[in-house]
Parts: sequence; structure tokens; C-alpha cells
Amino acid sequence: MKTLALLLCTAALVQAGLPPCYRLMEDSTSPNGKLAIAEPHEVSDADFDKATNPIIALPAQTMIGSIQGSAGLKEMNHGGTSATWSDDSRLLLWQVEGKWGPRAVAFVSFHQGKIVKQADLIALGQAELLKRTKAAHPKAYAAAVKQNQGSGSALPEGFATSLTLQDPVAKLPATFVVTLTANPKGIEDYPAEAELQAFLFGTVNEKLEVTWGDFGAYDAQAGERLLNECEGVEEALAHQFDAVLQTRSAKGKKKLQAEQDEWESTLDEIQDSWFMASGLCSLIADQQHYVRVSERVKELGAMRPNK
Repeated sequence: MKTLALLLCTAALVQAGLPPCYRLMEDSTSPNGKLAIAEPHEVSDADFDKATNPIIALPAQTMIGSIQGSAGLKEMNHGGTSATWSDDSRLLLWQVEGKWGPRAVAFVSFHQGKIVKQADLIALGQAELLKRTKAAHPKAYAAAVKQNQGSGSALPEGFATSLTLQDPVAKLPATFVVTLTANPKGIEDYPAEAELQAFLFGTVNEKLEVTWGDFGAYDAQAGERLLNECEGVEEALAHQFDAVLQTRSAKGKKKLQAEQDEWESTLDEIQDSWFMASGLCSLIADQQHYVRVSERVKELGAMRPNK
């Protein structure tokens, strides 16, 4: 009955003022003062999964639609909710934090007080990343799903996923990365055949259309291979640098060392950049590191005099 009452309350928003089971969320009003977000109020845990976050037209307090994806509260366990608007009130970035990563990340566009389109990045990103990961490593994927049975609805197929925006502001285009891991707690005796990590970059444009970019998926063997490749390319970098250094004059050696120090500093900044923030896919950093060090090895190789 509570679930039915909650759904009736949501429907009642279209025709009447805000009912008791919803309230306007603090700090959710658009810059022009014409729109705000409502949040469920005094809803049981069992009914919360069926709740929504209605978009409310002000001052009449009528509902014009609901935000796609998981519902959220301004203050909730394992995070909270934020509504970030563009200055012209035509774009909303909606985020709901969760235990393993965001529960909702969505862009909503408006025109003349009506919803034009929504992009539920969590749903889109999870579906695309799961599909690609399953195709890349079907055996490890099946083993991970079996190993993580009963993990709960928050973990799709038993995988912990996360999504990180490069710039968490209401502005388009926006670049993001979705990450996935079968073993988020880093359990030491987790079955090797079920180890799986993956990432996928995406961009959402002004029309709220998503295009996909770089993708990587690693089972235990592929992950170990990448780590070995990283060690190998580091050795190649040291060898190449020393070889070039020996061909330079004292002044040239000083200049080359300064250039290398600057390159390493830039690499450190990249390693700490936004796409590492999710913390669910450590190998994303290793792949980016491998690519950039390999490029530097080629640059140094081109500096060696021809024999």
C-alpha cells in the first residue's frame, strides 16, 4: 500500500501542489527561479527504489516530468544529491552519489519550461561497458557474474561500476569515463578466473547524444601482461635516455635532463588527472602510463644520431 501511495503522490504532483510524500530539495532551484527538483520525503527503504525525483515548475509547484535514473535525497547514506544548473537554466546536471560510485548522473535540457531531452549516463554507460566487456572476455565475465551472485541491485551483473565526469558542471559537450571491476574490495583470494576490470570513455554533445571513445578490458592474464609491459617500457625509457645523453655535450646533457624532468612532471600530473578519480579500475592508469611512456621512448629514439 505504501508503494501505491508513493506512486499516487507522484501522479498527484501534475495536478496539485506538493503532497506530503515529496518536498522541494534544498538548493535545487534553477537560476531563473522557474524550476526546482523534488525529493521523496519519509519513504521507507523498501519503497525508495520505486521513487523518482520530479521536476517542479514554480511557483505553481506542478510536475513537468521526472529525472531518469535512481532517485536521490539531498542528504542520504553513502553520499548525497546535487542539482547543477547552467546560467541560462536550460541545462541541468543531476548527480546522486552511492557507496560504490554514483547512482545517477544525468543531463536534462529544457526549453520554455518543458523537458526537451535527457541523457542518463549511468544507464547508457553501464550497458555499453558491460556489453563490450562481455564480448572481450566472455569466460572471465561469466565467472565474475557467478562469483558475485547476490551482490544486490546496486551492482549490475555483480560488477562495481563508477562514472566520472571530466568537468562536473552543467556544460556541453562533456567527457566522462565509466569503469568496472569484479573485485571492488580487493579480496586477496578472489578467484583469478573471475578477475576483470574495464573502462570506457564517452562524450555527450549539445543534443545529449553520446559517442564512445577509448575502451579497455582486462582479465587476470591481460592485466598481468599490461603490468609487465609497463615495466618493460620503463626499462626501455631509461636505456633510450642514457643512450641519447651520451651523445650530448655537457651543455646538451643539462638541457636534455631538464626536458626529461619536465616530461616526468607532466606525466605525474596526468597520472593524478580526473579519470583516475573513480578508483574502480586501477589498470586505466597503467594503460595511459604505458601509452605515454612508449611515445617518449620513440621521441628519444629519434634523437639518437644515425649510425
